[in-house]
Amino acid sequence: MISYLTGTLAESSPNRITVEVGGVGYDVAIPLSSYENLPDLNGKVKVLIYQHVREDVLDLYGFLTAGERDLFKTLLGVTGIGPKVAIGILSGIAQHEFYEAIAAHDTKRLSSVPGVGKKTAERLILELKDKVDVSAAASVSAGRPPMKGASLFGDVAGALVALGYKQFIAENAARKVMADQEGKALPAEDLVRKALKYV
Repeated sequence: MISYLTGTLAESSPNRITVEVGGVGYDVAIPLSSYENLPDLNGKVKVLIYQHVREDVLDLYGFLTAGERDLFKTLLGVTGIGPKVAIGILSGIAQHEFYEAIAAHDTKRLSSVPGVGKKTAERLILELKDKVDVSAAASVSAGRPPMKGASLFGDVAGALVALGYKQFIAENAARKVMADQEGKALPAEDLVRKALKYV
C-alpha cells in the first residue's frame, strides 16, 4: 500500500494533481482544501495517500494533512459513501464546519454540500455523531494563503465542474462570485463555497 508520495508537483488542478516520483507521474485526486496549499508547479510536495482498489482499477486520493485523510477515511465508513462523494464533501465544506454541523445535527448545512442530499446528511449525523472529535473543529482556515493561479475565474469554474456542475452553470457562478469579491484575494475553498450559492 502507498502511504505517501514525495516528489515534484508536475501538474495541478482544483481536483487532481500529478506527482512525479523517480520519473513516474502519479495521478492523484485531491480536495480543494489541499489544492489551495500546494506549492508552485515543479516544487517539492509530500502528499498523504489513500489507495482505493476496486476490480482492476487503482485510484489514489491525496491530502496535505493527516486531518484531511482521517476525515476522508471516516466518511468512507458511512453507509453509501464512496471515495468520490467523500472527496466532494471535503471540497464542499471546511473540516471544522463539518464537525460543527455533525455536533449540531445540522442537516441543512450538510445537505448544501454538492452530492449530499437530506437522507445522506441524516445518515452522516446518525453514524458519525459518536465518532467525530468535535474538538477537531478548531479552525483549519486561519492563515491560509490566497488561491494561486493566473486565472481565478478558471480555477473556480473548474472546481465547480469537478463537483459535478455543468460547464455553463459553473462559469456563470464563477463570474458572479468574482464580481462580488471587489479585488479581494480569498482562499480557494472560500471562493468555491461562495460560488455554490449561485449554482
